[in-house]
Order: sequence, then structure tokens, then C-alpha cells
Amino acid sequence: PGDHHTAQRHLRPAVPAVDGPLRRERWGMAGLVSVAARMWLAASLADVGEFDEAIACARDGLAIAQDADHPWSTAGSHMTLGVVLLTRGHLDEAAPVLERGIAFAREMDLTAWLPMLLCARGIVQCRQAPGGGGLAMIEEGVQRGTALRILSRQAQRLTWMAEAYRLAGRTDEAVAAATDAHRLASEQGERGSAAGALRMLAAATADAKSYEAALDAARALGLRPVEALCHLGLAILAEGAHGAAPAREHAARALEMLRAMGMRDWLPRAGSL
Repeated sequence: PGDHHTAQRHLRPAVPAVDGPLRRERWGMAGLVSVAARMWLAASLADVGEFDEAIACARDGLAIAQDADHPWSTAGSHMTLGVVLLTRGHLDEAAPVLERGIAFAREMDLTAWLPMLLCARGIVQCRQAPGGGGLAMIEEGVQRGTALRILSRQAQRLTWMAEAYRLAGRTDEAVAAATDAHRLASEQGERGSAAGALRMLAAATADAKSYEAALDAARALGLRPVEALCHLGLAILAEGAHGAAPAREHAARALEMLRAMGMRDWLPRAGSL
């Protein structure tokens, strides 16, 4: 992930360009190009908080993949839709989509999709019930990504692992995983993933300066979900430091953005500040 607005300018016209009789073309790719274009567009839309369009796009891709009976595209579409719902904080909807994706990928031996599917399902489980089996799923997903040398989105997987460690009270491991995620994302030029990793590092270390750096990076890229969560993190830090005015300011901004994007998983915490 880099400049998400530029990505959308290229991806939006790409989707209709591969519709109609071209919907089932692969042109040498593992998956259907029409589905891949929708997966990329849905992911980019979610990164900037345009969730309604992202969900519609991902569901459209899944329908095309299933209609074409194309396993690779079907597994990838389950992953994409599940991650979009997860990013929005719609955990109850994300869980069954990701579970179906995991079962399908295992059944069809599509191991390349399992790192993301397992990690995404794992962090849903960790958020819903810390102390359950979610962390083990994330660790398996990260290990699979490493073993298969899949560097794409490995920074995101490490960021989820850092969050899971933090939720489990394993702070040192959370800091190490978030640091690794930020380093890897930076090395690969994944600016969006780097901003998300930096936000998680800020959460793990309770460091306002890291939150501010993540906030600046998110604003520069138009990553409204990350921006909203940075405001929420800064509000929580300011409240703990008895900084009433900064806490209220950041909480109000976070609440406004979270409501506008329908990111309901974080609304109760933002509303309590």
C-alpha cells in the first residue's frame, strides 16, 4: 500500500475494463483478472474508509469467482471480504466469511491464501475473546507466510500479531512484533502498512510521539481508519495523563470519524472518553 487515492484512480476504470466477456480471463495470472481487480480495489477502498463501496466490490468479486467455479479467486475473495469487514470492525460478519475461506483453502490445498485468512480470523477471535485460540491462529499464519516466503502483507500479519500479544498482556512480544512489522513495511515501501504498524507500536508502548508520527503518516496517505484509531489512542493516553482538554479533542475527532465510517467495534470506547 502506498498512495491509495492514486491506486483507486487506476483501479476504478480497471474493473469495468475486464467485465463482460473478459470476466473469466486470466492472462497468465493465477486468478481471474476481473476478480483480482475487485480485490485490489476493495482493499484500497477499505484503507481509506470507503467501506460500503469496498464491501460491495469484494462481494461482487466473490460472486464472479463462485459463478466461474474458480477456486483460487474464490479463496482470495473470501479473504478480501473478510479483511474489509474486519477493518471496519464488523467482527460478527467477518468471522464466518473468514472461516469459510479457511475451510475452502484447506479443502482445495490453496496454501498461499492461508497466511492472511488465518491471521485475519485469529485477530477477530482475539478481539472477541482474548485468551482464546486466536493468537495461535495468527502465529500459524505468520509462520506459514515466512515458510512460503510470502512477503506481501507480512507486515500486516505481524501487526495483527502485535495486537494479539498486547491483548494477551504480553507487552514485550507486542513491541517486538510491531517493530518488525514497521521495519518490514518500510523496507518494502508499503507506506500504508508502515503507518498501521507504527500505530500498533504506539499502542504497545503507550507513546504519544509514535501516535503523532502514525497520525501524520495516515493523514498523508488518506488512511482515515488509521487516523481515527490514532486519535482514539491519543485520547486514551491524554485521559490517563489527566489531560482533559486534549483527551476530549482527540476523542471527539475519533468518535466523529468512527461514526462516519461505521467502525462500530471502537465506538463504545471512544464514546466513554
